[in-house]
Amino acid sequence: MAQVERATSNRGKKYLTDGVVRYTDITTKTLTAGGTNNEDGVIEVLDGSGDLSVKLNNDGITLGNDRKIVGGDGVLTNLFFASDPNTAQLGIVPFTWYGGEFIKAPVRLFIYIPSTFKIDTAHVILRAFKTKNEYTLPDTWGQTSVYGKITNIKLYKATDSGEWTYSDVGYWDYSVQPTLAEITGAFGSGGYTNPTINEVQVTSIDITSHLVTGLNVLFIQTSDAVPTPFNDANTLLAAQKSQTASAYLSITGFTK
Repeated sequence: MAQVERATSNRGKKYLTDGVVRYTDITTKTLTAGGTNNEDGVIEVLDGSGDLSVKLNNDGITLGNDRKIVGGDGVLTNLFFASDPNTAQLGIVPFTWYGGEFIKAPVRLFIYIPSTFKIDTAHVILRAFKTKNEYTLPDTWGQTSVYGKITNIKLYKATDSGEWTYSDVGYWDYSVQPTLAEITGAFGSGGYTNPTINEVQVTSIDITSHLVTGLNVLFIQTSDAVPTPFNDANTLLAAQKSQTASAYLSITGFTK
């Protein structure tokens, strides 16, 4: 049933102006809102409480929480990139099984941004798990058995490709590390330190400005100095400064 309030028909042009039209049901081939003298058209859908659910206007389609889902930049899209490998030891670790050289063990993210995608927000989510580290002590040939915690963790972006090595015994990794540029303050001004040995999750600041179309390689790693090798005390220190971890990059944006 139709109810027309203060509506005047512009006869011959088949549209109504200057009024309110209420319908229980409307069936029509084309519904036009706005244009020229009627300026920018707006269609709003309210819920049963009278609150805005969806708004359609010349800027696109926006939800009631003011989140645009379709606009000039395309359709709202979420991209997720998981660390490779999915879990890895993060912190200071022995390079050899007998507590010899130490290295900074990172969690890495390989991200590809399509040319048809425009980033709105981008955050790295890092999760470190409760981890017991058992490292061989090089002086006494004993073994540590301690729970570690990540310390002074920062986010970096690779500015070159580095160099890879693969061997037939199954080793495959960087032999020459890429040059890394810190994304300043990504996990706090001084980096992130887990206050306990327990599982923890931390989210970075928005890093949209650091991502480009194409391949982006991110490293999450400690800024701690690598300790002197072949030393029981330093091996114990390294065991106290690492956890098994994983990460992913969550990106929201628009795809055309």
